[in-house]
Amino acid sequence: MPYDLSDLMQLVFAERAEAVHLHEQESPVLELKRVLHRIEGPRLVAGETEDLLRTVAPPEELSELRANGITSFYFHFRGVAVFQVMAFREDGHVRLEIRSFR
Repeated sequence: MPYDLSDLMQLVFAERAEAVHLHEQESPVLELKRVLHRIEGPRLVAGETEDLLRTVAPPEELSELRANGITSFYFHFRGVAVFQVMAFREDGHVRLEIRSFR
């Protein structure tokens, strides 16, 4: 797995970005001042977004995603930031939006 969710959250925090968007078969996208910027790097591979979600999601949120195809929760990052993590299933793949919640 070439991407680490902690590194992506650190990037959002450091750049004062609004969010990072993760879609399979695409490179991550940083949302900065409502403009989307593709991060240089490899594309996410099949299953990678779901693997990344598992690193931060409580078990009940993973169950909700399986049951309803969507979930949303807050994640406290290293005591310096809070992120709203939104995950939804689309076309059989998990998409993630990790939004800074200040």
